[in-house]
Amino acid sequence: MMNGLKIHASITERRDGYRVTVSMNQDKHTRELVTRTVPSRREAETIAKAFASLHGVPWYKVEVSSS
Repeated sequence: MMNGLKIHASITERRDGYRVTVSMNQDKHTRELVTRTVPSRREAETIAKAFASLHGVPWYKVEVSSS
């Protein structure tokens, strides 16, 4: 990752859909970029991919956790 930048996406299934949280870690600082509940897992992944791309991180380098 560029300059120690890491993107983490957490996708959790809930009764009302899928909750996606995307955070960015850089220089020992963590910043939450987005937290949203959406109707499908596909939409949750699309959101995570968009935020990673916005920050120049390829999707295959994003750490994804699911439950």
